[in-house]
Amino acid sequence: MKLLTEGDRTKWLEARRLGLGSSDAPVLVGVSRRKSLLELYAEKTGLASTDREETELMEAGLELQPGIGRMFAKRTGRRLLEVPPWTVYQSSEVPFMLASPDFFCGLVDGQTGPGGVEVKFVTFVQGDEWEEEPPLAAQIQVQQQMYVCDRKWWTVAGLVRGRLKYADVSRNDGFLQILLNRALEFWQQVTCQTPPAPDASDSARRVLAELFPAEAPGKVIALPDEARELDTAYLDGADEEKRGKAKKDQAANQLRALLGDAERGVLPGGAAWTLKTVHRKAYEVAPTTYRDLRRHKGT
Repeated sequence: MKLLTEGDRTKWLEARRLGLGSSDAPVLVGVSRRKSLLELYAEKTGLASTDREETELMEAGLELQPGIGRMFAKRTGRRLLEVPPWTVYQSSEVPFMLASPDFFCGLVDGQTGPGGVEVKFVTFVQGDEWEEEPPLAAQIQVQQQMYVCDRKWWTVAGLVRGRLKYADVSRNDGFLQILLNRALEFWQQVTCQTPPAPDASDSARRVLAELFPAEAPGKVIALPDEARELDTAYLDGADEEKRGKAKKDQAANQLRALLGDAERGVLPGGAAWTLKTVHRKAYEVAPTTYRDLRRHKGT
């Protein structure tokens, strides 16, 4: 591995734009809940900003990271080396594969060589994802860190609802080959300026709104033949949505009838439905601007 930058947030952001960090790995294999492949492409090509506003949660995670590491070291007796903030390492084999580890870890019984530790500050809402083991996205993230840093194992440690949870993750070369193939394919798209197709996510819709915030008045284009399939898919999806909504609404009304004036109804097995009165205060919607996609019938 090669050290690219250390201790400089601006250089860290620039280095990440010029390669794929370990937090990008879940996006590449399609398990990220917050970012689409299209948004990742827009970030790497400079079409969308990677320097997004830092949230309080992100700030808390950065502030608590050293403390979680110390807690883990005290609990396990393992020797940790904290990596300076805003550090980026580069793979010796694939230069655009990057990693920003939290800690390196010394020798541990039962492990081959030294490893590393990735720490997470986990919110109450996210805690369910850590019930049995670290989330898949975190495990994928440390697989890339192992690849870049040439390690055989890594630990994912999370402060989950006030409790420290951790698990050792072994290097999986079979998965890493799949990840590398996806990364090579995606980086070729970035290099050739060929965007991936948008998916159904809010992330894709958000980045498209950022790329095309307003229409050119009076501009009319001829759509390509592939748009016929998209038109059909949209209409089919709308029909399925209507049928699904009708089925859902009918079930809801029948449940209302069964509940009558009861506040709560319990199903065999313990699941329950409630029907409560909600008092909603009046409010005004703040003004907003957005582009509305609609279909118009042809002649």
